[in-house]
Order: sequence, then C-alpha cells, then structure tokens
Amino acid sequence: MGVGVLAIVVIVGLCYYFARNAEAVYLALRMASAVFGLLAMVSTIAFAFTGRYSVAIRCTAVALAAMAAVSFIGTALENYPVEMTNLANQADIKTFWCSLLPYGRQLALLHLASAGLGFGFGLMVLAGAAILPLLIFAMHYMGASSERLERTATRLTSIGVLLLGCALIGLACYAHTQDGLAQWLGMTAKLSLGWPICAR
Repeated sequence: MGVGVLAIVVIVGLCYYFARNAEAVYLALRMASAVFGLLAMVSTIAFAFTGRYSVAIRCTAVALAAMAAVSFIGTALENYPVEMTNLANQADIKTFWCSLLPYGRQLALLHLASAGLGFGFGLMVLAGAAILPLLIFAMHYMGASSERLERTATRLTSIGVLLLGCALIGLACYAHTQDGLAQWLGMTAKLSLGWPICAR
C-alpha cells in the first residue's frame, strides 16, 4: 500500500515537472534523435564501404528509428496542451493534478510515458549504435585491433539491442497516432488517477 502510494506521488510529480518543461524536453529529445540519426547514417556508409554489410544494415535500422522519432516527437510537441503547461507554471503539484479532468490526466501520463520510456529510453538503448563512428575512430586512434573493433561494433548493434530500442521508439510513435491515443484512453479509463493526491 505504502509503495503504491509513493509510486503514484512520484508519477504525478513527474507529470507536473514534464508539464512545466514539455517544450524543452521534447526539443532536447528531437535534437538527440536527429544527431543519433545522422551518426547512424555515417556508420551505415562507413561499414558499407568496409564490407561489413550486416553491421551497416543494423545501423540503417537505427537511423530509420531515429528519423521516425524526430517526426513523431514533433507531433507530440504540437499536440501537447498549452493549457496544461500554463496550469503547471501557475500552480503547485496538488492544484495542478486535481484541476485536470480525467482526460487531462490520461494525456499527461501518455506524454510522460512516451517521452520518458519510449523516446528517451529507446534512444538511450540505441545510442551505442548511433555513436559507433566516433567510438571506432577513437579505437583506431588508440591502436585497437580490427578484431576488437569488429566485436565492439557487433555488440553495440546486436539484434536484441536494436529490437528493444526500435520497439520502444515504435510504441512511442504509435501512441501519438489517433489509434494509439484511443487505445491509451481505453486502457487507462478505469485508473483512479486522482487518489490519493486529490483525496480530501
């Protein structure tokens, strides 16, 4: 019971913080996605020229996931209610959360989950594959053997890593489509999102 209440308080606090800084968070995520996408494209070209086609294909997947994230993060930012940000900037946590209608709370949770777990964590998972060119350049500079470079490249672009990162980003992108929003609203319709914050 106590852990559940603490979890709710933490989630509400994160929603409040996110509402106050939604534009900055989304812009930072969008910039990171664009940089990761460009670096992954550089990796694709570099590995294709050196004949490591399996790694090049995996880097292409990272680039595509990052570019999809750039697009859908823009959509998420456009769809984030300005009223929610204004309310968060003018009120404390309790007033903010208790002033929201259930639909507003569902939206706040959707944006928190998609930005944090989907785009944020998804990009972190794929970061190794995205920064691969810089890593390989550094290892070449330090005189690392080609076998070690190959092992590092393979590990950072493993199928498991790619699937996890792409799945998280894919779910976050889907959440900001009409079907994804409708499904989220249906899944969270019965949650008691006001308790215990708004309990009198």
